[in-house]
Amino acid sequence: MKRLVYSIFIVLFALNLLAGAASFKMVEKWTPKGEIFGMAAPRLIDKDGLLIGGFYKTGSLVISRTEVVQFAPYGQGPGDLMGFRGISDFNGDIAVLDDMNIHRIKTFAKKDGKYIQKEIIWLQRNSDFLVTQALLFCDNKWFVAGEHHLAYKEKNIPYALIRVYDRNGKFVKYLVEGVTNLEIQSFLFDYFIFNDSNRVYFMVENKLQVKVIAIRKLVVEKSVDLETPAFYQKMPAGFYAHEKRPGRYYHNIENWKTNYCRITKACVDGRYLAVQVRTCKKELQRFALLFYNKETFKLEHTFFSNDYFLDARNGRYYFYENGDPGLDEGADNVVIKIYKWE
Repeated sequence: MKRLVYSIFIVLFALNLLAGAASFKMVEKWTPKGEIFGMAAPRLIDKDGLLIGGFYKTGSLVISRTEVVQFAPYGQGPGDLMGFRGISDFNGDIAVLDDMNIHRIKTFAKKDGKYIQKEIIWLQRNSDFLVTQALLFCDNKWFVAGEHHLAYKEKNIPYALIRVYDRNGKFVKYLVEGVTNLEIQSFLFDYFIFNDSNRVYFMVENKLQVKVIAIRKLVVEKSVDLETPAFYQKMPAGFYAHEKRPGRYYHNIENWKTNYCRITKACVDGRYLAVQVRTCKKELQRFALLFYNKETFKLEHTFFSNDYFLDARNGRYYFYENGDPGLDEGADNVVIKIYKWE
């Protein structure tokens, strides 16, 4: 009898734990007026909870619950942008690494509900090849992520994946260095760089691996191989190899970006390192959002969805319905879903 009572107690205790467990739920849905075409470039949520990003064919946009409006006109003049190579919060303002000149950062302040250009910051030029995919401002420093070739060579080219500059654009340091072969076009990878109060985190789309950087010391403290879900199909080492055509490379971006379990977004929010990957399994939904404990790096939750994770801020996770509007069938309408842990 005592054993039976004890067993019933354990079952009831487990049920209570499940009933009280946090769940990831949609709390808001936006259907703003406007259109979007093309792949979603780097994006973020601003201090007012609005979504800002660049889209390949539509340009730079601000998305709210009611409308889609232009963030900055397309062009080379004051207040214009040629595109987004990176975007970051800048002490409450917005900083964008311009596509036309990838050594130029334009900052924008919000005034009367619109973003107005505030200043231009020129990053120190080095004699190297620079392809930028992400920008971060923290601890009064700029972190620029992408493949930066440090010498002009045909093969075995030295590179750095992160460049650090001071507030005024003076070069400080290279981080995450190595050697590359141009046959593998890793400069086409997406890179993710983000931070909490103590650390900078860095990830590349083809690896479930996070590098943790000490903000003050500017050293990689550790490199962590994250737990890999059973469905994960690793991208082959030579998958980004190019096809030679007369006078140019042949880039099949859609094929590259949708056929293996690459990372589509990574960020930290609250206790979690959140990483979305494509599943590439017909029996599963299109994406999986993996929630790792940012202290232990243990995988704690997995959220499957057909929706494309955009960014998170203050516990609110923003998704674009039915996938990336530049790559996925059915991602035609501008519908933003916001989720929270409850």
